[in-house]
Amino acid sequence: MDANIETELKLQLTDTLRWADILSDSQLLELANPPFFKSEDYEAFYFDTPSFSLKKAGIAYRVRREGEKLTATIKVGGSSHGGMHERQEWNIEVQKTEPDLTPFFNTPFRLLLEKALNGENLEELFVTRFERKSLNLCLTDGTEVDFAADRGEIVAGDYKEPINEIELELKKGDKGQLLKLGDMLIKKYPLIKEPRSKFYRGLKLLELNS
Repeated sequence: MDANIETELKLQLTDTLRWADILSDSQLLELANPPFFKSEDYEAFYFDTPSFSLKKAGIAYRVRREGEKLTATIKVGGSSHGGMHERQEWNIEVQKTEPDLTPFFNTPFRLLLEKALNGENLEELFVTRFERKSLNLCLTDGTEVDFAADRGEIVAGDYKEPINEIELELKKGDKGQLLKLGDMLIKKYPLIKEPRSKFYRGLKLLELNS
């Protein structure tokens, strides 16, 4: 499995009163190693040029504060079918939240990034803030999945939208097992497959300000 390919299933919770039930689900905890949730606050800043040249080139760029660490991420291309998302992803630890794509010039995307920027400056588009509760799941066939429960909000100008979603990210093994895990959760809880990324949802909120 390519370390720079992200494969994840997104599920949206339609009844937030069921959060506690999901987080205490015995089937999940039995698969978890260690069998308890890690909790961390995240804040992510998304950037593009005034002409949205990164978006037009199929690139999403953010800098995320993860506890005490700052991580810059670019996501390139990819596909979304139902709630299953697959794309190329590169993560680099950085020292500041201000936008700077030069750390990614040592990746295969340097030419793509330079062409997309074309001399334009980067500016902040919107922010996401959420608490993430996560588990490392080891399925019976050896497939490994990162389970994340995110609760918070997307803020774009004068508009906000809540985040209430489960992300199941495949770290190793069979994509089919990832889908089976998602189907199991959907049958037990008011979850629906979410075809929209946080980035896409933020862009739609941003349009409301124009």
